[in-house]
Amino acid sequence: MEYQPTESVITYTNGVQGALSHRPDIHAIVIGWNDMMGTWPGTDDLLELINLSFIVKAGVSAGDAVFRVEPNNPTFDLIAPENLVVRIELPVEELQLDTPQLEAIAATRNSSMDVSWFEVANAEGYVIQYSTLPDFPDTDATKTIEIRSGSETARTLTDLATNTTYFVRIKATAEGWIDSDWLTISKSSSFIGDFVVTTFSDWSTGVPYIHDLSLREALLLAKAGDAITFDAALFNDDGTAKADLVLQYGELVVKNSVQIIGNGVTIDASGMIDEEVNVSRVFNITGNATVDCEVELVGLTLTGGVTSTQGGALYAKNAQLTLTDVTFVGNTANYGGAMYFVDSTVVMTDCIMTDNHSKWGGAIYQNSGTLTSNGSNVIANNSATWGGAIYQADGNLSLDDVTISGNDSTYGGGLYQAKGTAILTANTKIFDNTANRSFGSAIVKAKDAVLTINNHDLDTALSLYLDEIERFR
Repeated sequence: MEYQPTESVITYTNGVQGALSHRPDIHAIVIGWNDMMGTWPGTDDLLELINLSFIVKAGVSAGDAVFRVEPNNPTFDLIAPENLVVRIELPVEELQLDTPQLEAIAATRNSSMDVSWFEVANAEGYVIQYSTLPDFPDTDATKTIEIRSGSETARTLTDLATNTTYFVRIKATAEGWIDSDWLTISKSSSFIGDFVVTTFSDWSTGVPYIHDLSLREALLLAKAGDAITFDAALFNDDGTAKADLVLQYGELVVKNSVQIIGNGVTIDASGMIDEEVNVSRVFNITGNATVDCEVELVGLTLTGGVTSTQGGALYAKNAQLTLTDVTFVGNTANYGGAMYFVDSTVVMTDCIMTDNHSKWGGAIYQNSGTLTSNGSNVIANNSATWGGAIYQADGNLSLDDVTISGNDSTYGGGLYQAKGTAILTANTKIFDNTANRSFGSAIVKAKDAVLTINNHDLDTALSLYLDEIERFR
């Protein structure tokens, strides 16, 4: 950077201490002085005489020193031991740095995220910060990376938690104190996992990443506790998936405890290429009698599943299953058009089940185990002979903040409860369902079942046929 002297000359005499100020918009000054004898001390001598703690820029000529002066602290003191002439030189034109522009941000395996940006002209380095908090507090919650090269424009952010939103910001730096504005990005680490699916094709080479990594391969390779996600490159800028994952080789078998985070990916089971076996469900999740298979599905749409047995989209046995933001649409089975589970614990939050069909349980068939449905679940427009939305053969059923509507059946338009215990809270709504034989358009409770609606126990040994549940609010 070039400098030019100011027109004013400030003189201190006889050891008088005075304040020297500069314009707040100038980030640097050059100080030169002489001792009225025509000689100029070297930089080291100058530092001994000036009562400052600022940083000296290397490479200055003898008698001159460049000090860092922050805009919010533009005043400092000079102690003049002798008669002095102090010359202030200001920049001809202050250097301006453009804000970095994002090139790409993408997940990697091993709980990391790669971020890259375009090189900024005149930058001598960059600073990257990332945090789970948008204000980037000056605490351990904010991680900082300093890069001392203007041409190095990519870094890997490490030790990230899965399924967490991270805020990332980048600025360019020069001359040790000139900074650009921050580029700030927010990115969900839901793209980060132990295995990152890189293709919507359905194949299994047996060798990871040799031809990208499919979901089928990831499930074969994953160990207990692993998280499986989808690469950010598979999504459009608006966050929607670029394509559906169409299954061609049958159901996806899950035998280990894993987490699958879809970010809105649709898995379609209607693409079977085997002419003899041309239908399939989407997921088969099966543990064993001694160790449950703990599986979490997040942000998926399951569709096109067809089976003549149980669970059009999902079959679960000996499983602990957590479903969050999962949509089941257009699936068909004999038992449980969308989902069938036995000896399992299922928790549903913010899920949608619509347009699924079966003979028993248009959306759900609960053979045994526990189903807890909470957090704005919607079960609508499904159909069956028994239980348009849900058929409970046995087990424990808890419905909180669930809407069951528009379902159709012969017996029990919303819920058919053959046995077991069912608890419905006050904010669960069952309405506009149909029972073609006029047997309980809302609920059918068989004599061996126990039903509680908004703290009203209906554990009578008699069968009940309810066309509405508003009276129990």
